[in-house]
Amino acid sequence: MIRDDWREREVKAWHMAYFAFALNAFFIRQIGIKLWLDQLILNELIVGIYLITIVGYLLVKRLPWRQLFQSYFGLGDVLFLVALAPCFAPQFWLGVTITCFLSAALLHLLFRKNENDTVPFVSYGGIVAILAFGVQYYIQTYGA
Repeated sequence: MIRDDWREREVKAWHMAYFAFALNAFFIRQIGIKLWLDQLILNELIVGIYLITIVGYLLVKRLPWRQLFQSYFGLGDVLFLVALAPCFAPQFWLGVTITCFLSAALLHLLFRKNENDTVPFVSYGGIVAILAFGVQYYIQTYGA
């Protein structure tokens, strides 16, 4: 999935569905369905706020907001955020998503191939998510 996003700037929906199912099944088993549902609701609200903010920005700048998923974000990027959302506590999720956005922008500036290249958000966000899972595991296992 990360390789496809990096090379082709395309994430296949069935890859994302398999990733989301496997990841969330693991977390439901680890934290229980009630806590998972609480995190799902709160973190998906945060993703919704991000999208509303982006659309609001596009409206203020008079840019074509209807092309949000063709020009600015891919549907795979949004599905990636939706798949990761229930796996983190809400206060940690804010930090993870902001770090994903900032690191994707920074790494894209460093490694882009040409001027009109799109940002492979799933690739860079995946790297940050793996690191965040490690930090979360360390905190839960050994304490802060």
